[in-house]
Amino acid sequence: MKITAIRFLNLNSLKGTHEIRFDQFPLDQAGIFAITGPTGAGKTTLLDAITVALYGRVHRHQKDAFEIMTRHTAESYAEVEFEVQQVLYRSRWSVRRARGKADGQLQTPKMEVAEVESGKIIAEHPLQEVKDIIVKICGLDYSQFLRAVILSQGDFTRFLKADENDRSELLEKITDTGIYSEISIAAFEKARTERVKLEQLQQQLSYVNLLSAESRAEYTTALEHTLKQEIQHKKALNSTRIQLEWLNQLDKLTLRQKEQFNLLEQAKERLKINEPDFVRLKKHEGALRHKPSLMVLQSVSTQLSAMEQELDQSALNLPALNQEQAALSEILVRKSEELVVLQTEQSRLEPIIEEVFKLDTAIGHALKQSDLSAAGFNQILSERNNLQLQAEQITAQLEDIKAAAEQIKEWLQANQADQGLDQALGICKQLQDQLSKNQHQITSLEQRRSDQQKELQEQQNAASALQSGLQDLAGGEQELIGGLNKMQANLTNLIADFSIEQREEELRKLPLIIELVGQQVKLAASILKNEEEAVQLEVLQNGYEKQVSELHRRSQDAEKETSKAQELLESLQAIYELEVKVQEFEPARQLLQAEQPCPLCGSLDHPFVNGHYIGKVSDALSRRNQQQEQTNRFRQQHSAIGLELNTRQLELKNTATQLLNCKNTLAANLQEFQEINLRLPKPLDYKRISIIEAVSRKKQQEQQEQASELAQIRVQQQEIKAQELLIVQHKEQYTITQNKLAQTNLKIKYLTDREEECSKELKQSRIQLDEYLQGIQALVKPFGLSADTASAGELIPKMEERLQYFTRKGQEYQQIQQKLGQLESTALHTASVLLEKNRNLELANDQMINDKLSLDKLRSGRVALFGQGDPVAEREKARNTLKSYQQEYEEFQTSVRAKQDALRLLEDRTANLKKTAGALKDNYQKQTAAFLTILAEDDIDSVAALESLFLSEEEASGLQHLIRDIQQQISNMEGMLRATQEELELEKAKELTAHDKQVIIPQLQQQEESLIQILEEKFKVNRILSDDDEMKAKHASVVLQMEHQTSETERFAKLSSLIGSADGKRFSRFAQGLTLARLTALANRHLLRLSDRYQILKTPERDLDLQIIDSYQADVVRPMTTLSGGESFLVSLSLALGLSDLASKKVQINSLFIDEGFGTLDAETLDIAITALENLQANGKSIGIISHVEALKERINTQIRLTKMPGGSSRISITSGGRI
Repeated sequence: MKITAIRFLNLNSLKGTHEIRFDQFPLDQAGIFAITGPTGAGKTTLLDAITVALYGRVHRHQKDAFEIMTRHTAESYAEVEFEVQQVLYRSRWSVRRARGKADGQLQTPKMEVAEVESGKIIAEHPLQEVKDIIVKICGLDYSQFLRAVILSQGDFTRFLKADENDRSELLEKITDTGIYSEISIAAFEKARTERVKLEQLQQQLSYVNLLSAESRAEYTTALEHTLKQEIQHKKALNSTRIQLEWLNQLDKLTLRQKEQFNLLEQAKERLKINEPDFVRLKKHEGALRHKPSLMVLQSVSTQLSAMEQELDQSALNLPALNQEQAALSEILVRKSEELVVLQTEQSRLEPIIEEVFKLDTAIGHALKQSDLSAAGFNQILSERNNLQLQAEQITAQLEDIKAAAEQIKEWLQANQADQGLDQALGICKQLQDQLSKNQHQITSLEQRRSDQQKELQEQQNAASALQSGLQDLAGGEQELIGGLNKMQANLTNLIADFSIEQREEELRKLPLIIELVGQQVKLAASILKNEEEAVQLEVLQNGYEKQVSELHRRSQDAEKETSKAQELLESLQAIYELEVKVQEFEPARQLLQAEQPCPLCGSLDHPFVNGHYIGKVSDALSRRNQQQEQTNRFRQQHSAIGLELNTRQLELKNTATQLLNCKNTLAANLQEFQEINLRLPKPLDYKRISIIEAVSRKKQQEQQEQASELAQIRVQQQEIKAQELLIVQHKEQYTITQNKLAQTNLKIKYLTDREEECSKELKQSRIQLDEYLQGIQALVKPFGLSADTASAGELIPKMEERLQYFTRKGQEYQQIQQKLGQLESTALHTASVLLEKNRNLELANDQMINDKLSLDKLRSGRVALFGQGDPVAEREKARNTLKSYQQEYEEFQTSVRAKQDALRLLEDRTANLKKTAGALKDNYQKQTAAFLTILAEDDIDSVAALESLFLSEEEASGLQHLIRDIQQQISNMEGMLRATQEELELEKAKELTAHDKQVIIPQLQQQEESLIQILEEKFKVNRILSDDDEMKAKHASVVLQMEHQTSETERFAKLSSLIGSADGKRFSRFAQGLTLARLTALANRHLLRLSDRYQILKTPERDLDLQIIDSYQADVVRPMTTLSGGESFLVSLSLALGLSDLASKKVQINSLFIDEGFGTLDAETLDIAITALENLQANGKSIGIISHVEALKERINTQIRLTKMPGGSSRISITSGGRI
């Protein structure tokens, strides 16, 4: 993997867009380059840009990646191009704020990875998918990338100097091998957990008690004998129950027979009471056959009355119509004269309007020309005014610029000496750099001495604390032993008179009793509910039986009503058909002539000629349709009653089924209740459900109390074991504390020596600081500046600012001179243009006056001809008036004609009505006489007498329903009484017993009690045997679990003995030793290229100890603490390169960065370090070094420089050989 370019926007102090190309000159040929700049300039931000672009994380800390976004900016991104197996990829990370504003809410970061050559985006969201693609392409995850690309030789330098415990923590951090500590702790905890599980199983096995073979055989024999007795008693009990049910059925049938006989007598009495009404109904039904003839006669009488009324009205209307007709004719003549006048006025107005149209067109053209002339004049006037204002502004600007130029010229002459700042600034920067490095070194030394003093104090405090801890541990052991004795005494008090086994046996029995009592509660509630439901269902069944009987009667009545309505419908249909046939003879009737025979019947008498006959088809149709609707209603009622009858029969059947099921359920629940009672210590009564619930609550409370006591005993046992373990750990801690105290005393002596050396170096650095400061003061004195230690850092910016200001003033003077010449030229041009505009303005004014005079002349002529009126509106008004009057005249003329037609029609209608009414009156008299003759045959003397026989439809229908109901009820009761009598005789024929209920009921109770005793004995034996079966199964299960758990416990105990420990150090040290051995082998390959003198040796006896082999001194083995600064750097660098190889596995890494380790090297050591880094170039690696060391900058020509700018931002420049 090789990084070829990085691009980013607004990261930390590097505000704006920046790009660094490692594949272009000079970085592509440098091999090794330096990243330099003052503290806070953003050197390490370049590494942040790489890691955030690839993995979305910042390598220096774990905070959110968007924290590296430059303050007060709206967006930021980082982009890296890298090459893997000759394929160039680009990875990008970006974040922005809402609405593109610097104060907007931060949005979710985005990432994408793409191929550079094709531009194809491989992945862009979600973030985790992009990160996974990066790992797949590079072959490195985030932690592997940090160890492989960013060398950690500084961590290895601290590793070489640390003691064994600190060395373990450092190596775990460097190599990311903390997982081995977690594995060691997990193995230890797993072994302990499996051991506890085995102990629990052993304890469970001790609680299992099994029956002996002899006892089980005795219980089995007793169960078989009890089962035989149960079968015999159940058979006898069933026979007795059948006899009692037979006796109950006989009583029910006898009672039903009596009730049905009473109902039959009541129905016959109702029939006798209503006999007079039934006679009236019979006469009504006999008179119905005369009703069609009566309806025809009534229809003829109605037509005759209507004709006579119409004749009277016509006689009144004829005189008024004659007078109205004469008045309308006079009005029509006057309207014709007015129409001629309007047409003459319209012909006179047309020529005048045409002339006005021509004048208005000419005025429009003249007005448009006048507006154009005025607009041209105003435009020229506006341009002239603008030019005049512009000339005045230019003159004012000339005066201002001349004054500013004179002022700048005077300032440049007064500050001529600042031209020498350019040369002095270069020298001052060199001295300032030396001064800054010296100050940094003093600060570093002071910090180091402070750290050493602080660490020394901490070690001294730690030694005191350890000494005090030893004393506390000695006294604490006695307290722990005393606490153990108290816990053992408390456990003895808790156990008291009952052993743990007895308590557990009692607790084991309670759940079964609680469960059985809970079942009894549910069964008692169900039994009470079933008894209530059975009573309700019996009442409901009786109600349904009565409803079915009533519906049978209503169905038969409805059927009879439907038949009668159908007969009447057929009679009305016949009348309707007769009326239709009579109406069909209308064309032939029109051919009849007075005193001439009829062509159909030959009669000379024609009563229905010339409109004397009025058809009755519509009345017959109406009566037929009404009866059709009545018949349909009867049919619907019959169907509805039938549907309701079927529904009630189905409900009766369902109710009977539900009642049977309810009784079966009740019997089953009672039996189950009694069976469970046999398994309880004391039987319960289902009718007293509150007592059963109280028993359940009491047993549950006993279970909780006993479980609580047993749990307290077990907790006390666990606490005793924990206390014993704590005493053992306490003794181990005492030994560990003694060892730590000895190591701390050795460290105190080492820190004291290092603090004295640091004080000497600090004194020498302060002397050099004073020399650099004196040189700076002598250099800046000619410019009126001064410097001291505190303000030396501000001197260079002040000098640069003064030099920049002087240069800027010179440039500003030149720009003003150029602008002055341009303004003078512009002033001359503006004056000439202004003169031309004034001449054009005079010509435009003359043209505007002439156009105004022409417009006024045309307007005067138009007013004289037509005034200010609108010709179009006047013409339209005249035309509309004429058209409206013409339309009104025509409508009035039509109205007059209509009145004349109405008068003629009324006269004709009056003549026809007089003829028709006379003929219809004769016909009515003849039909009345014939109808009375027919009525006399039935002893009816008049039409009024016939009408008195008719009943209303409601009364007739009610009587018909009543007689049908009574007759149906009598028929039903007779049938039901016969059926009950037959059923009673059949039941008596069975003769199941000769005893009565007083004998059968006590016998049944005695049999039930005997059966309950047998069932109690059966359940008792069954319970003992089932409990024993459960215990056997539990015993076998626990034994099987113990075998498996024993294997698991031994397996994990062996694993814990090999790698497990409570603190995780056992396996961690072993794994770190293997890692260090592999790391040492890889590091020696790089150390051989850096120097052929040394080889790193891992001490065989100690896992984390390293030594050095010096081949220049006969391969002598030396401790790492004997290495000089330069030698330590070579060893730590080779270890860092080895870690890079170890982390990258099979991935070749060609881009490396070093971000630490050079600040404390002396000149000789630094020379060795640079030589070693230059040797790495032979392997084709590109190495970037971040450093403040001046000698390093001088040795490395190619540099990426970061310079602080005003406002807190920085800029980037790339130099090679001193050139940018």
